[in-house]
Amino acid sequence: MRHKTLAALTLAMLMSWGATASAQETKPLWNTDSAFTAPAGRLELGLFSPTRYALSDKVELQTNLLLNAALPNLSAQVQWGSAAGWTFGTRHSLRYTTMLFNRLATEGTGGFLPANITPPQMLELDNDVRASRYLNPDHLLTLDLGVSYIPRFTDGVTPSGSLPVVDFPFLYPRLAAASGGATMRAGVAWSGRLVSSLRAAADLDVFYNPAVFLAPVVEQGAELAWDFSEHVSLSAGWRLTVAKYGYGTRLHVLPTLDVRAGF
Repeated sequence: MRHKTLAALTLAMLMSWGATASAQETKPLWNTDSAFTAPAGRLELGLFSPTRYALSDKVELQTNLLLNAALPNLSAQVQWGSAAGWTFGTRHSLRYTTMLFNRLATEGTGGFLPANITPPQMLELDNDVRASRYLNPDHLLTLDLGVSYIPRFTDGVTPSGSLPVVDFPFLYPRLAAASGGATMRAGVAWSGRLVSSLRAAADLDVFYNPAVFLAPVVEQGAELAWDFSEHVSLSAGWRLTVAKYGYGTRLHVLPTLDVRAGF
């Protein structure tokens, strides 16, 4: 009897391990900001989220098409491998920051910087390391550590002698490195399927630049996504930020809406 019980327990453990291993090898079909790349050959177009194309099972390219008009950007994500139940990956991004500063340094609407400055030539280098683990076959946890640095290749023209800080919500943590130092980032994200076609996701990120920030900047986001099929997905949610500026601490909330198409 004991041998039968032991055999049954062993079989159950093996089946459980097999289900977990299978889940860990499963790539999320839609972008989840995880260590996983998309399945090889998949193209995913996003209205506001990044568009991505998987060159192989381990490498994908990403760009935000809508953002390219103001901030040309290109990222490469690499899925390196798995160990102890975790899948590891890195993302490496380039952004032409000068174009965005030129658009911000204008008179009138959209001018968040003095119009009498000429931004230097700058290129943002953003790198992060990700570790993802399936909590169960439908729920994925991701940890993220990154750093952003924006070197200058020309001096530019600024009456004050230094590039002004863009203290506008959501831009503040992402452009701080242009004014000095490097911006470090740590985050945690969760995504999971609630029912057959309904997914949910939530994340929390902390940014810190010791040369610019008065305190760490915190961002939090969440969304619900309805997958009509493996080719069309509609999502809605919010993104909020809490930051301490020179004029005080402020909280801002931005509603989000996105349409994704996958092929």
